[in-house]
Amino acid sequence: MRLGYLLPLCLVFLACSGPKLPTSGEDADARIMSDLDLTPWEATLLEMKLKLDPHDVVARSMLLEYYFYRGPKKLPSRTEIEAQSKHILWLIRNRPEAEVLARPGGTIDYALDPKGYSEGKKAWMDQWQGDPANLKVLDHAAKFFLHQDSDLAIELLQQGQSLDGNDTYWPEQLGFVYSLDAKHADSLEMKTELAEKALVQYERAYDLSDEVSRFFLLADLARAALMANEYEKATGYANAMLAEDSPDRNSGDHIHHGNLVLGRIALAEGDIEEAKRRLIAAGKTTGSPSLNSFGPKMMLAKELLQKGEKEVVLEYFRLCARFWELGQDRLEEWSDLVQANRVPDFGGSL
Repeated sequence: MRLGYLLPLCLVFLACSGPKLPTSGEDADARIMSDLDLTPWEATLLEMKLKLDPHDVVARSMLLEYYFYRGPKKLPSRTEIEAQSKHILWLIRNRPEAEVLARPGGTIDYALDPKGYSEGKKAWMDQWQGDPANLKVLDHAAKFFLHQDSDLAIELLQQGQSLDGNDTYWPEQLGFVYSLDAKHADSLEMKTELAEKALVQYERAYDLSDEVSRFFLLADLARAALMANEYEKATGYANAMLAEDSPDRNSGDHIHHGNLVLGRIALAEGDIEEAKRRLIAAGKTTGSPSLNSFGPKMMLAKELLQKGEKEVVLEYFRLCARFWELGQDRLEEWSDLVQANRVPDFGGSL
């Protein structure tokens, strides 16, 4: 009897106090992306709302972003992991085209929830088999498998490319997956082979792109060519980056990455002084939204440290500190290690 009285009161409170959910697609997507700081109480209210209206895709999407972005702040609890997987599975089975499934919060980590991942894999395979020409399904399913079954992700993307061969999206995505696999390859031979495949796809995307889009592909092209040991191509793409005088907010990326590519080529060819000069030039970038957030790349710095070039790397760290405010502590830690004649573990910054 007590529950019978409480439920109507909860519904009234939920209607008055819960997060206001937008109804139009564009507004909904904007709200989902901007409201990553839901309070635990608001998340609880949204979970209650879904018990009454399980087809509320916006509420599910907001909860997925909430659960995912809380992860970096603290280790997610078993309850949160299961809640996240539950919403993902419902969306795959019922709304596979929901945009949240294309974002990091729309995937299930096998290490955290192997049962949920297995169910998600089966659900995506069912959707794929049931609607093999649905480009959204192919794209969203590929993102689900990207970091855990790249062979399957590639197969999905290749099918999308076969159906939509004039869209630059598919070769860009394939280039990204091949590049990612190349970085984690077990052998130099496999690394080179995967990098060559990445380069082919990025070049295909470049050929299909307009002039503006080509500007943004240059860094991917240069890095893929470098990994594939195509030094002439890598040099051409890197020089094209540095020749751009566009005031675009991302132009700092080209200054940084273009010089790093040229520096690594110089070092591979035995020109240490040119490699050092390029490292400093890369550090003199004005920064960019990406560099300011995720930080500079450290592969050339690592390679120079392995050659005993300590002072130039310390100067590079000092230059990077001007734009990478979020990485000040990390840069100081790396500087201390270098001064102690040690090579830091740069991790994801390579």
